[in-house]
Amino acid sequence: AEDLESAEDLESVQTPMTIVDPEMGVWPKDAPDAEELVELTFDGARCVAVNGKRLSPLEVISLANTIGGRNGLGISHALENRIIGTKSRGAVLDRRAAALFAHLSSLVSNQIYDGRWFDPAT
Repeated sequence: AEDLESAEDLESVQTPMTIVDPEMGVWPKDAPDAEELVELTFDGARCVAVNGKRLSPLEVISLANTIGGRNGLGISHALENRIIGTKSRGAVLDRRAAALFAHLSSLVSNQIYDGRWFDPAT
């Protein structure tokens, strides 16, 4: 990250978003130029292995985050005009992933609350 002199530097459209250090990956420009092939194995609707290695669901998600992060997936820079007339800028993770997380969090928490944590929907 770069050193900023003031908040004005942060607000300037001339200041690049590379002032942000991604925590879970790299900027796409810093990702490897070579493709990384990933093989997923499913049993029913569940991913049970990555690149031939059997993993728990948590391990699958963790490894997917690691692979995606090192390849610069899901990180973007946004400069938006808001409806109230202000500008907003940020380095954001993929909003579709955030929406999926919100949906699944709600589904799973309701299933657990209802005592249905072994239900196939969970």
